[in-house]
Amino acid sequence: PLPAGPKEPTLFEKVEGLLGVQRTFVARCFECNGRREVGRNATSTICPLCGAYIDLQDYKIVGSYSRSIRTRGSLVITPKGDLNSNRAICETAEIQGHMRGSLICATILRVKLRGKLSGSLESKHVIIDKKSEVELVRPLRGELIEVEGMMSGRILSSGKVVVKKGGVLRGTVNAKSFLVDRGGEFSGELTIGQPTMVQGDLLKATRD
Repeated sequence: PLPAGPKEPTLFEKVEGLLGVQRTFVARCFECNGRREVGRNATSTICPLCGAYIDLQDYKIVGSYSRSIRTRGSLVITPKGDLNSNRAICETAEIQGHMRGSLICATILRVKLRGKLSGSLESKHVIIDKKSEVELVRPLRGELIEVEGMMSGRILSSGKVVVKKGGVLRGTVNAKSFLVDRGGEFSGELTIGQPTMVQGDLLKATRD
């Protein structure tokens, strides 16, 4: 018998192809430089290089939660959520509620909060949402930090800090580049250069 030909894609799959919908993504290992392509709905995988377990689950905090988190998925702290974890590592995150401990985000972190935030935050890209009125107790670290709402605290950026139109930033900023758009406001101390850290502020960077 002749071998079966390639399976004809369904109408849904054809539409996804036309729209450029990605059905897979690349999961990065926490322990080494291993990468594995997995399905969009996968909840875990194994590193092809070292065999380490990689969690891909999304976490939504709706109450008090005190366990450690280490995932390549997303983390959302709802307005009634309270994350009290010594160390939480994720791919993307959104903070609407309380957070204590340390949060390290690999790509994008969005803060949508009115009130005081006592935890330490670190991400490649940080967005202070335009509806936020947040006071950060500990330093905020990031490569690109955009302030669209109101924020007070200390920023340590290895790249650029931008205060957007309507944004208000009060505090201390140490960054390589600093920009205030027309309609933005900044008051405080500004240092342009390599961010300096004191011992109590040091956090281990997320491994690629």
